[in-house]
Amino acid sequence: MIQDILRKGRRYRGKALTLYREIGGVDQPDDYEVAYLISRHAGNAVKRNRLKRWLREDVRGLQNHMTIRGRFIVRFSGRADQVSHPALTEELGRIFSEIRTDA
Repeated sequence: MIQDILRKGRRYRGKALTLYREIGGVDQPDDYEVAYLISRHAGNAVKRNRLKRWLREDVRGLQNHMTIRGRFIVRFSGRADQVSHPALTEELGRIFSEIRTDA
C-alpha cells in the first residue's frame, strides 16, 4: 500500500515534510489512514519517535478543524535537531490547507 501511494499518489511538498495522498482506499467516507516515514538520518530512535508523536498529534488536531479523508503518507526529511514542533505544526497545516483547496 505504501509503495502504491508513493508512486501514484498526489504529492505536496513543504520544507521538511512531503505529503503523499490517495483519495480512495478507506472504508468510511470521513475516515483516513496516515503512515509516517522518517529516515534514520533524522536521528536516533528517540528523536524519530518524538517526531512521529508530534505529527500524529498535529493530524488529530487538524481533523477537528477540517475534514480529512483518504490515505496519506507523511515523509520527514532533514534532521530532528533542526526542527521544532511549532514549525512542523505550521507546515503540516499549510500543506493540508493546500490539499483542501486542491480537492
